[in-house]
Amino acid sequence: MTSGPGALIAGQYRLAEELGRGGFGVVWRARDERLHRNVAAKELFPPTYPGGDRRDERHRRGLREARSAARIGHPGAVTVYDVVEHDGCPWIIMELIDGRALNAIVKRDGPLSPRRAAQVGLEILGALQAAHAAGVVHRDVKPGNVLIGERRAVLTDFGIATIEGDPVLTHSGFVMGAPAYTAPERARGEPAVPASDLWSLGATLFYAVEGHRPYPGANANATFHAILSREPPVPAHAGRLAPVITGLMRHDVADRLTAAQAVVLLQQIIDLPAGAEHDPGSALPPTQIRTEPTHPGLRLPARTGRGVLTAAAVTIALAVGTGTLLWLEGPGGADAARPARHLNAAVIGSAPSTVLPQVPGKPNTVAFSPDGRTLATAGADGTILLFDAAERRRLATLTGHGHAVLTVAFSPDGRTLASGGHDGTVTLWDIERHRRLTTFSPARGPVTAVTFSPDGRSLTATAHDGTVRLGVSASP
Repeated sequence: MTSGPGALIAGQYRLAEELGRGGFGVVWRARDERLHRNVAAKELFPPTYPGGDRRDERHRRGLREARSAARIGHPGAVTVYDVVEHDGCPWIIMELIDGRALNAIVKRDGPLSPRRAAQVGLEILGALQAAHAAGVVHRDVKPGNVLIGERRAVLTDFGIATIEGDPVLTHSGFVMGAPAYTAPERARGEPAVPASDLWSLGATLFYAVEGHRPYPGANANATFHAILSREPPVPAHAGRLAPVITGLMRHDVADRLTAAQAVVLLQQIIDLPAGAEHDPGSALPPTQIRTEPTHPGLRLPARTGRGVLTAAAVTIALAVGTGTLLWLEGPGGADAARPARHLNAAVIGSAPSTVLPQVPGKPNTVAFSPDGRTLATAGADGTILLFDAAERRRLATLTGHGHAVLTVAFSPDGRTLASGGHDGTVTLWDIERHRRLTTFSPARGPVTAVTFSPDGRSLTATAHDGTVRLGVSASP
């Protein structure tokens, strides 16, 4: 253990004051005397479980945390500068966030408003999307690991994160992470998956608006029992945020809101008129868009014609965690010529299903063309796949994004596809020729949603921070 304030770590970092401590370590405000900047320095504690080489385990965990955070490179995740050793103890040197942990804010100032909680949730969700696209599962999303500064919310402490392809550090009999924010599948001893982080985010948002944990318990076993045996509680003060929280906290992984779905719902709450987010109404109104100047390089191709989706073969594509696409078909018949305005839940629930060939990279997003003939999927590997919806066969593979593709949308005439990526770019694709039309960069961070106007001549791109840029075609 260090001697405290004033100690010089690794000959470079001067400790100033303790910022906080937990089960895995203590974080200090420090000064980098070589680069003349303030940093956060985290001293790692030895593991508390029995057996094994505790010193070696501590070093492995420090490297794991640093590597996990370094792979993400997202404004919503803390930046790691260095990993050093001092007196045989590993230290992680990180970006210093001038802010307070969410749990400290709630304890001192009271619960957040639904709108503010939605803003925090959207920023943390962006970090999780970037982490999952990089193969990292955090496993410890909780109020104490969400730092809220003046300009942004940041997810910290990747100390028990798992990296795809690396061995897991968890020891038999131990469930890592805070019990009250542990997803049901993890409480059962199953491996953590990206949806586990989303459940934990839902529980964190519950705490943010209610001021207490969703599943209180006298100890870890009691908490796990409650999580596994009871339905998620409905928050009383969440207003329009309640469906998002309960959707993220569904017991079954397959039933949970996806990250892409949650992004849309959170953005809608943020864009509501002042005070409307407290209304518990079930339907969210159309998004009120904040616009910024048109991107000068954006010209949308002029298209004509618009297809109509009919009920002849109502087809729903569901993206599941395995990267499989499941198809559900409704009946045709006398009603086939009428547009499908609403989907019948009973029909969908009893419809036969078929499965598309395995989709590589695990899809983040799925979209139909307006006429229902073409399906586009995109995922963490940065590729977009086009399928013939009737014949269940792949038409083309579109490449060009440097990182994960988070969202896709067809133009109203179905001849242009827009895609937004983790790399902050939006690309327009010619669906007929399967080629790229143009690429532009409307955001500094991941693009989480793209939407065409009804006439197909304008396009909005939503960034991870909620900023919406509006591009308008220069053609009449």
